[in-house]
Amino acid sequence: MLGSFICALLVKHKEVLRPLEKQIGSTIEELVERKVTYHEFDQLVTAPSYGFATLNDYYRKSSSVLKVHEVKVPTLFLSTLDDPMVVKDVMPYDECRANGNTILACHPSGGHLGFFTGLNPKKWFTEPVIGYIDSLENYHKAQKLNNKH
Repeated sequence: MLGSFICALLVKHKEVLRPLEKQIGSTIEELVERKVTYHEFDQLVTAPSYGFATLNDYYRKSSSVLKVHEVKVPTLFLSTLDDPMVVKDVMPYDECRANGNTILACHPSGGHLGFFTGLNPKKWFTEPVIGYIDSLENYHKAQKLNNKH
């Protein structure tokens, strides 16, 4: 559901948002009271407001996925399959596979930017990130050694 900060902003700026109410079939207060999710809000308000045909159309065309093919340096994309903001249906699997400079690593859980695990929650993202950086460093060291011989 929308966070309390976003809900407060919607209520604070409800007069500016009133023209959207006819389009969405609800008042801003009703959306907040109904505790809509981010996806519902994007589907009802954001996507149509910017002329997108569907929610997935909005997510794909607004995403940095359109630039993945331009990545020229080794890059690790780290995500989770239970991310409520970046749903698995819009993950750039094919785009990352097609660019030899990118790796898309998807963990089953962790939420959105949380990457927590265990009963005593700790952030797990540091292990794969450090492993990736170590691998890059080892690769470059090996390249330097090979170039000397």
